[in-house]
Amino acid sequence: MDEQTDEVTVPGEDIEVVRAVRRVLSALDIINADDQRVEWVPTPEWGGSGAGVYVRSGTGLERDEFEQSLMNRDKRTPDVDLRNARAKLVARAACTETGTRIFKDTDVVALGAKNAAPLDRLYDMAAELWGIRQKDMEELLQDFETDPS
Repeated sequence: MDEQTDEVTVPGEDIEVVRAVRRVLSALDIINADDQRVEWVPTPEWGGSGAGVYVRSGTGLERDEFEQSLMNRDKRTPDVDLRNARAKLVARAACTETGTRIFKDTDVVALGAKNAAPLDRLYDMAAELWGIRQKDMEELLQDFETDPS
């Protein structure tokens, strides 16, 4: 039997290209996979040299909840409200070394009032771990643009 191999780039790995043998996963393989990642982000602005915060990957459900948190439902026609978007994601992603959230949803406003530089670094790592690309945010905004005609 011939094995098929693919070259894939693994985010966060030191090796750019990994040779992998194709193996079709079952539903059980996927459900039981330990796929949570936790990464360290330096934040010396908040605690001096060596200070930092862990950021964890999110689940599909958590990402959907994050995107829903960006919707302004106060109007007759819902639209996207990006105010405090960075703090909303960081509050969901910042965690202990073992992946337990350190912020509550009620901390978002206070977190958004903090120094933007470390908040941006945390957001960038969280966006990478949560699979959120700039393109995704642009598409989210386009979904709610009104037709001028």
